[in-house]
Amino acid sequence: MKKAVFFLLAMTMGLMASIQVSAQCVPDTITCVDTTGKPGEVCPVDLPDGGLNAVYDETITIIPPGSYTFWDQELTIFHIRIDSVKNLPPGIDYFPNADIFFPDTAYCIQLNGTPTQTGVFDLAIYISALVDFGGPTWYPVVDDTSLSIT
Repeated sequence: MKKAVFFLLAMTMGLMASIQVSAQCVPDTITCVDTTGKPGEVCPVDLPDGGLNAVYDETITIIPPGSYTFWDQELTIFHIRIDSVKNLPPGIDYFPNADIFFPDTAYCIQLNGTPTQTGVFDLAIYISALVDFGGPTWYPVVDDTSLSIT
């Protein structure tokens, strides 16, 4: 009996792990490339419109930059973490495929849910970058101009 319970528990855990892995997004490394000549990239630049009470499911690919210019000084970025995403349409949530984003590596964020309110939602993405500023230093950044959902 113990073997049967152990077997069923192991099978259940394995099934749950495979469902969780398959639900994660996959970054688009084919069409999302550095086209601007500047470090870093976010694709798509324009998110598709959503519909009221209709499922919204969009993958955003992010290739973090390896450097950042601050007061005419170029700082090396060790890695970036997302602190929060504000102003998402009610009913939509975000699911990143990693907690830490390292430079020049493709990552993704899945926006998923059912919008329950109409409007234009300019996303405010709060991140912290670990930069070399005479030693490793956390630098908070808010990006509130690049992505919006209608």
